[in-house]
Amino acid sequence: MERGGIADPAGSAFARAAALGRPGPTAAQAPLDPLVDSLWHALLDRVASGSSGGVLTPWIARLEPRALRDGALELVTRSAKALLPLRTQVAPRLEAELRELAGSVLRVRIELDQSLGGALQALGLRAPPPKPPATSLVTRPENRLAAEALLRLARDPKAEFDQLHLEGPEGVGKSLLLETLVWQRRRRHPHERWQKERGENFFRSFSSACLDRQRAAFRGSVVACDGLVFDDVHELAGKLACQEQLVEMFAYLRARGRPVVVAGRPLEGGPREFLPSFRSYLRGGLRLAIPQWSAASRAEILAARIRAPRGTLAALADELAAATEVPLTRAIAVLESVRQRAATMGRMPARAEVDDLVRALVPEAGGPEPFDRVLERCAQFVGVAREELVGGSRTRGAALGRHLAIYFAFEIFRLQRATVRRWLGPLSPSVQPYAKAKIDALRATDRRLDGFLREVAEEIGRGQRFLFG
Repeated sequence: MERGGIADPAGSAFARAAALGRPGPTAAQAPLDPLVDSLWHALLDRVASGSSGGVLTPWIARLEPRALRDGALELVTRSAKALLPLRTQVAPRLEAELRELAGSVLRVRIELDQSLGGALQALGLRAPPPKPPATSLVTRPENRLAAEALLRLARDPKAEFDQLHLEGPEGVGKSLLLETLVWQRRRRHPHERWQKERGENFFRSFSSACLDRQRAAFRGSVVACDGLVFDDVHELAGKLACQEQLVEMFAYLRARGRPVVVAGRPLEGGPREFLPSFRSYLRGGLRLAIPQWSAASRAEILAARIRAPRGTLAALADELAAATEVPLTRAIAVLESVRQRAATMGRMPARAEVDDLVRALVPEAGGPEPFDRVLERCAQFVGVAREELVGGSRTRGAALGRHLAIYFAFEIFRLQRATVRRWLGPLSPSVQPYAKAKIDALRATDRRLDGFLREVAEEIGRGQRFLFG
């Protein structure tokens, strides 16, 4: 029998495993990478036939192959006591045999696997291969930092941060980021078991467990994972007992080094809506704010969703991209509905034929939100891209443009802080008085800046305060 060009005298994986006193692969286990599988079993054959096979056999029985990465064969063991002798005594001998077998310098790296998924795999239970998200992730300046942080967490077995909090308004792709994280993490680390929860479903399960007096079993079913992803945390507003239980779960997972990723809208309200301990715990991790999408970002995402834009569909995508007050998820739902109507009609409908559908789903569509136009004008005035204002760039021009936008929001149009946070992300308590003092001082000496402020106030606000939904 041959495995990838390497002789296999033992005959089968079951025979080799039995020779080394190890359980053979079960039907529930997914196969390894073919190259890793062939290399590992060929290495087992050399060890079993060598003079030191009897000594190494009980130690090798504690090892499992994981991957071939960066010039090293990665092996894992679930025995913490055996880790040191495996690294100091067994690994050098395996490297010598591997060098003779492969004809090149390959290292052997042995790691400790304490994951719950690894324990289940040792019992012959393996989760099905992960499926990619239904839609691909589009990275734009508004979500680039959050995407890079989550992808880094997906790549690194032991990331520097183990708690992330994604915060942003509706429709900025928080759920898609979480789905991408889980998929990438399970693809790179298939031995791990990740748990995903949503706010409303979590509360229903918690309520049912309380009625059945099964809170301990419910808690155990949630924390029995190597990482927890919790979406729509804002839906727990007012559910204080549920929040208290969730804080206990977060503390349990973090004490064991298991990542916790939480996503939701900004938590608005006082202690009657959210426990101070709950807010404090969320602030203890890495907080990543995703502001509202700009018209350009929305246009790129919608174009990627409809793939081949043409005719009415392309024009409608441009219209919905400009209507920045409409959540992106609702805009995508409109495009899907128009696509279904086109399939029913057998042709692409005209714009007038889908106007009722568009207005029924998105009645407020038709133009950009005023504050989106304020950001565009401020970016043009200071000579930087709008994304630099939203992304919090440290350049002098971006800082001035951001302070101008804050001045417009609070001093001219008298907007609520929650509205401004949708576009600029979290604001420190000192930024508003600092921006007011800075812009007032500049207006006194710079006529061009003073004229710009008056022009935008007249153009967008028409001399009055505009209202936001």
